[in-house]
Amino acid sequence: MSSIGAAAAERPHGTRGEAIKFELVQEHLILVPTLVNGHGPYSFILDTASDVTIVDPQVAADAGLRAQDSAVVRALTGAVRLLSCRTRVTLAGRQFDDTEVLIQSVSSVSRKAQGVLGWNVLSRFDFILDNARRQLVIPAVAADSGIGGGAVAYEEENGLPVIVTTIPALSQRRLRMAMDTGAAQLLLFSVAPPPEMSEADRHVLRTPLGDVEVCFLRVPTLGIGSSTLTDVQVGFMRPGLRNRSAGLDGLLPVRLFQAVYFDNSHRAVVLNPRFTRK
Repeated sequence: MSSIGAAAAERPHGTRGEAIKFELVQEHLILVPTLVNGHGPYSFILDTASDVTIVDPQVAADAGLRAQDSAVVRALTGAVRLLSCRTRVTLAGRQFDDTEVLIQSVSSVSRKAQGVLGWNVLSRFDFILDNARRQLVIPAVAADSGIGGGAVAYEEENGLPVIVTTIPALSQRRLRMAMDTGAAQLLLFSVAPPPEMSEADRHVLRTPLGDVEVCFLRVPTLGIGSSTLTDVQVGFMRPGLRNRSAGLDGLLPVRLFQAVYFDNSHRAVVLNPRFTRK
């Protein structure tokens, strides 16, 4: 059992609903207390850019899970077949029955992590990821929550929430990027790095299904809806892996914002929302 608890947290001023503190590890991985088949809580990585939920083999054993099937998972490192089963997953008192989970160790990403809570669970409710306060807030009623700000519509592509962005310094076309709560930096799949970048610029990115080589540089601006971010670090995939992105142009880390409201009821996100109710 994890040491992380479902401690209540102070909600952003004016919101209604439930808030829980999350643990931040490696400055970008969000761990939330999660129950599996009524057991736990376990420390799961909250990952909107994973279309599947993953449980560590030890958690599966503790929770009495038995593999019933297998599924092919497509990741940056390629495709891999994992054992799977269906079970009950609980987060912040919300119970999600008959949820498909895959059985795989995620200790290569973080020794504290005991699983990954993916979009197949997270898409089923509205929530605010408040990076400034390190808390996950689940509004009681979205229409009466006191949350304001410009909404950016997303589309679900390959089971992930995808929004349109622009990076004028790198591409003249609009880039489709998945909102990623588990990424440290913005990562591009479809855009090649500038030729002046050398092998010395390469780094290793660790994922639950293997390591990926990337190289980094900074770009002046990143446009999302009516918002513009400046001086953003961008990572580039090496050529042999860029074709595995299943049509996405990249991953947009949610940690770039103080808070993000995932209004899944309307398939939209609000970046740095305003909390207006008094």
